[in-house]
Amino acid sequence: MEILEIAIIGTLASLFMEIVKKQYGPKSLTAKVIVVLVAILLGVGYVYLKGTPLFQTILGILASASTFYAFFLKK
Repeated sequence: MEILEIAIIGTLASLFMEIVKKQYGPKSLTAKVIVVLVAILLGVGYVYLKGTPLFQTILGILASASTFYAFFLKK
């Protein structure tokens, strides 16, 4: 189950990184710093929230939302 949790968090990080790169440009120092900070925050959040009911709920909602998007909204 832990690999699935890390994959979902990694997917969120990737989506956020794409948004940041579009906003600031892929070679921007600001974009690189923001991406690194977000990765660190997500890692810290994962370590502290893993195993709690809140974390399981968040992952369930994110997994459901991404599945719904993939099957029904993405064209």
